[in-house]
Amino acid sequence: MIVFRADANREIGSGHVMRCLSIADAAAGAGESCVFLCASADMEEQIRARGHECLVFGGDYRRMEEDGLAALIPARRPDTVIIDSYQVTAGYLESIKKSCGECKSRLVCINDDPLFPYPCHILINYNIGRSPEEYRRLYGEAMPELILGTEYAPLRKEFSSSECGSRREKAEQVLVSTGGADPGHMAAALADAAPDRSLCWNFVIGPLNPDRELLRDKAKGKNILLHENVRDMAALMKSCDIAVSAAGSTLYELCALRLPTLTYVLEDNQAAPAEAFASRGIMKNCGDIRILGRQRLAEELVKAAETLAADAAERDRMAEAMAAVTDGRGAERIVAALKKR
Repeated sequence: MIVFRADANREIGSGHVMRCLSIADAAAGAGESCVFLCASADMEEQIRARGHECLVFGGDYRRMEEDGLAALIPARRPDTVIIDSYQVTAGYLESIKKSCGECKSRLVCINDDPLFPYPCHILINYNIGRSPEEYRRLYGEAMPELILGTEYAPLRKEFSSSECGSRREKAEQVLVSTGGADPGHMAAALADAAPDRSLCWNFVIGPLNPDRELLRDKAKGKNILLHENVRDMAALMKSCDIAVSAAGSTLYELCALRLPTLTYVLEDNQAAPAEAFASRGIMKNCGDIRILGRQRLAEELVKAAETLAADAAERDRMAEAMAAVTDGRGAERIVAALKKR
């Protein structure tokens, strides 16, 4: 059994739960049962729909010490506990690691921004540009086992196909992904900035997006399509020529399908990946909302999309660079690595 501790809400989005769900799906395919422990019920329906148990403790997601995980471990005696949260503290992880040790369980942390030494047995960081050396400097002799590299990006099974979308000489369709919650309200800003000509803008409206009704109004009379409750995201991505996406886990999905991408930064943890993708020529980073503001950032993204739409050679070059990032089988590799260890 694997116990996942992750949260999703309109403040932090759904990324933590979504990437854990990808690992859980791969684990279930390998015969493991999976249990999610969440502060709220925002993603309970999606978790249960994927065949996993979900326990909601109904507390504040920022108060990790009150989540009951330390008591759940001896009650369930899982083989592995996976924690994915930016709210963790060293004291919290120490208490969970102690409970794991008493039950001979392993504590695994997903940590894409090494801020402090996480007391755990195994640490996963699939983000581009991370190296063992920075962890050696951070941990010293107390370093946990590491699972590093973009080949471990935990994507849904639909992204493991090598099949990509068709390549048009002149781009027509733009995919817009602003995350599960869109805390920066970038979808609304992009809908305002999108011109009424040439390109069709396909907005993916996440389950926690607060601007649903507003976006429906903004789409009227414009070349904008809204996609809600998307069941096959890979198929939608394959139908597009360019993507605009916040610098989260979606970037790895786009790499798996080799869809040329313009990215932007919302939070501190997105800055390093966005810069790493840009410095390697894989994507173009159009800026940070905290510096440019949402309106100017939206204008920059629209302008960059129009330029890229007219440059088939650049789109081909970007697609080729993306192919080396991930093949979409990272979740399977994580499960295999955990079983091996």
